[in-house]
Amino acid sequence: MEASAGEVVLYAQDGLQLWNERRPGFSIFGSYVGRVLLTSARFVFLSTGDSGAARRMLVGGALGPIGALVFGQTPTDDLDERALASEGSLTIPLGRITDHGAQKRCDCATYVSVQYTNEGDEVRECSFMPKDSVAWSGAAVWAEHIEAARKAFAGSAYR
Repeated sequence: MEASAGEVVLYAQDGLQLWNERRPGFSIFGSYVGRVLLTSARFVFLSTGDSGAARRMLVGGALGPIGALVFGQTPTDDLDERALASEGSLTIPLGRITDHGAQKRCDCATYVSVQYTNEGDEVRECSFMPKDSVAWSGAAVWAEHIEAARKAFAGSAYR
């Protein structure tokens, strides 16, 4: 999917884990690692195509749990819009976001949840947080940026 004319990136963050559920799971299984972008037209998740679990287990087996945390991370710094073809990627026009917010899980992990309607008008949800930290102060910042983008750009046509 190509960016619309005049679309600009408003906010971006690498190294996030995304779940296609209202709340993130307690493990990384069933999630995807990637980059979240907020543009003047849409909310975008560029996926690496996997959760990074296999890499962490392999490195963890060789270097132990600290090695898995330090060296077992799935890199996201080389992702570009071609990653939209990767499994787990998604793009949501701002006008389709119906609710969002910074949330706290029962273990005090902070995350952002996004509720939206797909092209078939079915309600869908996703959530994201950093892949290597549960004490994330950026959830509230993301929620504020999403709200500001929705107010400023949600009525704009998206092609």
